[in-house]
Amino acid sequence: MTAVLAAMTSLFGVWIGSLLTESRSLRERAWGQKAQAYSDTFEALAIMGRFLDGEVDDELVRRERAPEDVVRRRAEYAAARAQMQKAIARQSWLLPEAVSERVEKLEAVFDGHYTSYFDDVDASAAECGRAEKDLRALAKADMLRPGRSLDGLVRLLPWRT
Repeated sequence: MTAVLAAMTSLFGVWIGSLLTESRSLRERAWGQKAQAYSDTFEALAIMGRFLDGEVDDELVRRERAPEDVVRRRAEYAAARAQMQKAIARQSWLLPEAVSERVEKLEAVFDGHYTSYFDDVDASAAECGRAEKDLRALAKADMLRPGRSLDGLVRLLPWRT
């Protein structure tokens, strides 16, 4: 009877250990996916911000641009905007709803109708900067929050990694 009890205790311990390991693995994988989505989004915001700031500067000084430069810059902007939309959509099931809402607000400004091209790029550049600041705060709150569930128990286990 003692041997059976010892075997059952060992089996239970192995089962609990595997559950904790799997839970940690899933959390780490989700954390990595969220980190990649945030990284892709911030990279896209930086590219879009540079484009918009350049457009504002060019409009202010009425600088003429080479047609091939205009095409290249607009293509980079469009690609960055698509990258941001894809990153948010791909991980929307993991990211807080506030992130999607903030990106939607940014997109609404990008798609807004303005009286001039300058007003368009000026409003878009300003909103892009605000969105980057807001999303950075959301990302920090999301990625740096303390763990939940069994994390306290895992910290107490002598074999934790």
